[in-house]
Amino acid sequence: MRLALLVHTPTAPTARADIEALRARLQRPELGFWVVEVAASDDLAMGLPRALEGTPAGSSLLVVVMGEVRRGAAGSVEVTGTTRPVRLEELRAALVTAAPGQALLVIDGLRGEEDPKELTGAVIRAVASGTSGVGLLCCLRPGGEAGEGLSPLISALCAVVDEALSGGRTPTIPAGLLAGLLRDDRELGERVDKMHYTPPSSGELVLVRPPPRPFASPPTVDESFAKANDLLAQGRLEEALEACKRVLFQSGNDREKKSEVYVRIAAIKQRQGKLREAIFNLEKSLSIDPKHRTALEGLVLLAVEEKRWEDVATLGDKLLAVLEDEDARLQAMLDLAGLLLDGAGDEARAVALLERARALRPGDERPLERLARLYDRSGRFEELVGVLEAWATTSNNSYQKAARFAAAGRVASKGLGDRPRAIRLLDQALRLRRDDAQVAEELARELEEEGLLPQALRAYQLSVHGEPRRASAYRGLVRLGDRTGRPELAGAAAMALCHLNQADLDEELLADQHRSEGPVAARRPLSPTAWEGLLAPPVVPGVRGVLAAIEEAAIQVKIDELREAQRLPQLDPQARQDPQTSTVSALRAFAFAGKLLGVTLPELYLLPEVPGGVAAVAAERPTTVLGRSLLSGRSTVELAFLMARHLAYHRPGARLALYYPSLAELTALLYAAVQIGRPGVSVSSPHAAAAGKLYAALRPRLDGEAQKHVEAALVELEQAGRRPDLLLWLRRLELTATRAGLLACGDLGVAARLVENDPVPVGDLSPRAKADDLMVFATSDAYETLRREILS
Repeated sequence: MRLALLVHTPTAPTARADIEALRARLQRPELGFWVVEVAASDDLAMGLPRALEGTPAGSSLLVVVMGEVRRGAAGSVEVTGTTRPVRLEELRAALVTAAPGQALLVIDGLRGEEDPKELTGAVIRAVASGTSGVGLLCCLRPGGEAGEGLSPLISALCAVVDEALSGGRTPTIPAGLLAGLLRDDRELGERVDKMHYTPPSSGELVLVRPPPRPFASPPTVDESFAKANDLLAQGRLEEALEACKRVLFQSGNDREKKSEVYVRIAAIKQRQGKLREAIFNLEKSLSIDPKHRTALEGLVLLAVEEKRWEDVATLGDKLLAVLEDEDARLQAMLDLAGLLLDGAGDEARAVALLERARALRPGDERPLERLARLYDRSGRFEELVGVLEAWATTSNNSYQKAARFAAAGRVASKGLGDRPRAIRLLDQALRLRRDDAQVAEELARELEEEGLLPQALRAYQLSVHGEPRRASAYRGLVRLGDRTGRPELAGAAAMALCHLNQADLDEELLADQHRSEGPVAARRPLSPTAWEGLLAPPVVPGVRGVLAAIEEAAIQVKIDELREAQRLPQLDPQARQDPQTSTVSALRAFAFAGKLLGVTLPELYLLPEVPGGVAAVAAERPTTVLGRSLLSGRSTVELAFLMARHLAYHRPGARLALYYPSLAELTALLYAAVQIGRPGVSVSSPHAAAAGKLYAALRPRLDGEAQKHVEAALVELEQAGRRPDLLLWLRRLELTATRAGLLACGDLGVAARLVENDPVPVGDLSPRAKADDLMVFATSDAYETLRREILS
């Protein structure tokens, strides 16, 4: 099997066109790839093994990643454009672990101001150094490049494939030859800075399907043929022929041996170029033993060599009739189908053989894969849909299942015009892969055409969730929000389009109608149940419960530690402010946000300068400091966002991050909680000392009820079967805080702009990722529900 993974990293308007152009080439029957798109995810290094799960051993793998290449933290190399930057070191490790055979990673990269030679060297070290075995084709170009058309690498790659396919019989194009052809492409050379190729250590990956495997039945083991075999191996054909004749003379009435002798003589005659005599001897063998497998195989191959295709078909049927082993019969059907298709172009007989193979072993993917390509090429769409459905059910891999159901749905829609069937198949694909933005949008269009508008709207929401910058999906939400009586949803989608600079005039006008002139006029605070609707996914099993159970005790431990070290902040009482009575916009926004979120306001101090404008202070009582820069130059909508985002960290369950802001501190704290809930558990370094100290300080502060909560949360953590991910917990807090800010200000445009200009990273989240989450949340049912609650 040959699998191609196309990874979504849409960093330019042409990215989708690049993906579609490459998909169209790789799906050509002559190339023989099965193409799977892998949507940008929080952890691509985990997503790839899922996509490859169940792929047969020895399958070759082509992975194409497009995006901006840059240096990351601690010398790593990243490709951005996804929700979380893709670290190439992690991607290489995933490929080394999960790739079933040879793997070639193609990076079509934009670069910033870095030196292309140094950046390419860093990519090589990250992917193709040492014994990784992963091949690399890296092409870097200036990051400021814009314009229409495909990226230079994808354009050149498509041109090579198109030229190869135009000649009828496709030549073999190993990746090394491809790299050479690309280097010789003058236009490509003018548009890129640097290109590098390192072959896979396990051998060259090629862009065409290998020729059909020749028939190879095992030779008869008989000592009387030993001398003839030796002479044949040495190329001493006449002497080998004489040795065979002596065996024939000595065989007497042994019909089995006589039949075998004629097969050996035929092999010698073929080596001598005497094909007619070779055929004559094979036929003599069959006259003695009509079921001699090797003789039948030999006649088939000689008929192929002489291009006698009718004889190939007839002899193939005879061969199949004598094969009793199911594996051998299945393989012979596949081989014969390949011979008749590639040599004679006899699609009808090839299809018939493949259908027989499919019936022989319904769960085998090989006949299904080849039938799918043949039916696609010949436009037999009804049969193609059936084969793709059957092929989907054979796989244990959810990615491959989803890709095949989606392909069947597209054919049902475009090839058959059968919209209900297309909806069913696309829905099956989406249930397997909820993050597939392309499939979700295709399903939405079909549902919309069918008049199923609420279901279509939900599918457009899923498309946005899978790819937060998918302008076409937001347009669908604008359209259906208006048609289904959900004007706020349509307005939010229009604001998302404006933020992406993709809005037309009507969408800009619609967005303007929904922009806020001031903070949301909330009539009631968020209830505890509503807070659950505000929380950003994904849930971190157990971690939230463990940290919540020890929160108050851990904060007191930190305060005591700071007091003992004389590091508790001393704030000027004259700088303290009362937001409840103040007429200053920033202070009033602080009070408004606290009321809306149901958060007890911390003490508030005004200082000359505060990084970011507002920040929490690890003091004896909950404390916030405000910089004077926030007192002017900010609209009330912006202030509402900033204050609500900050105060979201002062709610129970989130306050720990204010006192233990680093990942190392939180890790030690979690290990201390584990020791409390599971006495006797040892903690490995480097966190052992810190965890032990925290354990000693925490243990006396936790009463019996708190310890029960810790133990229950640890059970949940163990049942999840995953390592506790504190970085994910921190990201979830930050995304929840930005959602709270959006709810308070009511203006997606303002909120997205503020987070994209935010210089302070939290939980390794990029500003882009935070803006993406806001756009997804603003167009969700949960956001509408929350707004109804606070406004009613």
